[in-house]
Amino acid sequence: MTFVVTQTLAGEGPFCASNCHWCSSRSGHVEDVMPKKNPNHQLRKLMEQASLGNSALASEVNRLGSRLGIELRYDRSSVSHWLAGSMPRTPVIPLIVNALSAKLGKSLTPVDAGFTRPDEADQEVGHDLCGDPLTGLERLAEACLDHRSRAQVHRTAYRTADFSWDGLAEQGNVLLVPPVTGKRLKAFTTAQIQAAEETTALLGNMDDLFGGGHACRATTAYLAGDILEMLSRTGQGGNRPRLVHCAARLAQRLGIKHVDRHEHGLAQSYYLVALRISTAARSYGFALQILGDLANQATMLGHPQYALKVVANAKKLAGESITQPPGMALLLQAQEAVAYAELGRAGKALGLLDEISFLRRSRTGERSDPVSAYGAAVLDFRTSQAYVKVHDLPLATESLLRCLRDLPSGQRRARILTTAMLAECQLNGGRNEAAFYYWNRFLDEYQFLHSSRAESALRGMIAHLRRMGRTSAVGQLLSRCEPYELDGCLPSPDLPGRSAGGSIPAP
Repeated sequence: MTFVVTQTLAGEGPFCASNCHWCSSRSGHVEDVMPKKNPNHQLRKLMEQASLGNSALASEVNRLGSRLGIELRYDRSSVSHWLAGSMPRTPVIPLIVNALSAKLGKSLTPVDAGFTRPDEADQEVGHDLCGDPLTGLERLAEACLDHRSRAQVHRTAYRTADFSWDGLAEQGNVLLVPPVTGKRLKAFTTAQIQAAEETTALLGNMDDLFGGGHACRATTAYLAGDILEMLSRTGQGGNRPRLVHCAARLAQRLGIKHVDRHEHGLAQSYYLVALRISTAARSYGFALQILGDLANQATMLGHPQYALKVVANAKKLAGESITQPPGMALLLQAQEAVAYAELGRAGKALGLLDEISFLRRSRTGERSDPVSAYGAAVLDFRTSQAYVKVHDLPLATESLLRCLRDLPSGQRRARILTTAMLAECQLNGGRNEAAFYYWNRFLDEYQFLHSSRAESALRGMIAHLRRMGRTSAVGQLLSRCEPYELDGCLPSPDLPGRSAGGSIPAP
């Protein structure tokens, strides 16, 4: 049989060219194309330490996948293959490592679990947080662009080690002083710097409008080949701080893009290096936004305790920051409510939500409104997530409707994911006609997106529809989905995410 390599959950998993039923419904087939290795003693040792049998590990990996809207069907025989030396698909490796990390209560890497290839370096580029953060960002971007190291970087594991703010701000303003590179320094004009800033903003707008699968490599290449190259030739003072901020913004944007591609370890790497750059440059307001991204990612992946640690550090920074973004305190509080709701502490979550509601009402009409229109939409989405988790569908629906009202048209991905979540809330509340209305709105815009999270939302919608009776409304919606289900595949085969089901991911 002939095999082709297409990107799946995280970019490198091979599927057979015929898209056979085995490949589309099971995970083990594709591992047969990987070369056999010696038995994986490291994986076996970690499983013993975590008291996980083959079936238990398979179930945990499947559960983690379902949180991302990814349907996995691993069983004990799959784990036996891994222990015998077969290499799991690239996108699944971080899930295995994450499952073991959660059980053992410590951060692990693919190397720790024995998932290495002979032609790859031992060091995991994605989590190199030592030294100059701009150098670290350059190494990370170049590794993503280099076909020889791309697979290794895509296997970067998501980590939940204790988050510490203390070490982040130690470098002061060192980024504003150029390193000694031997390159001839160049004075870039104000117009050139403005062009860099506007291009950075344009790439971000394209991501919001078309999804993380659109222009991901172009964004990485612009960061590595333009912004970082300009920084290497820019002297102290002048426009250097503006270029440093461009680098931090692009790193954060790549974090957002890779979250949208279900590449969470790589996304976390970009977030962390963006955080280090912004704190070293004393751009604390932007650092708060990145900490919010990290907390949101943690709750999305089912790590509420880690999210609470990130929020605690963000609150500490917010207390020291003079220029925090408007409404950031409320956004962090909403993220905290989501984490407590995830932990099952409904009383604590509802208390935080009531406080947010009171503060918003008390500030209505003031000149210093707590949040901008877009910030209000994000805040409403966060509160809706918490309300869903504490099973308050009416308030969740109310928050989602406000979110849709305030989201700008350029935020297509956020609007689509919000619409999908609203449809699911309507369905769970027994309002099928309303759910059909919002699903149709979802499909109106879906064709323009290259987003694994939107793809997961579509698969979740299809799964719901197939469990319903065959009515004309259900048939109409399923027929609209048919173009996206040819040969068992959804659009954009170069993007992550082939699988079904799962909850609606956050925008």
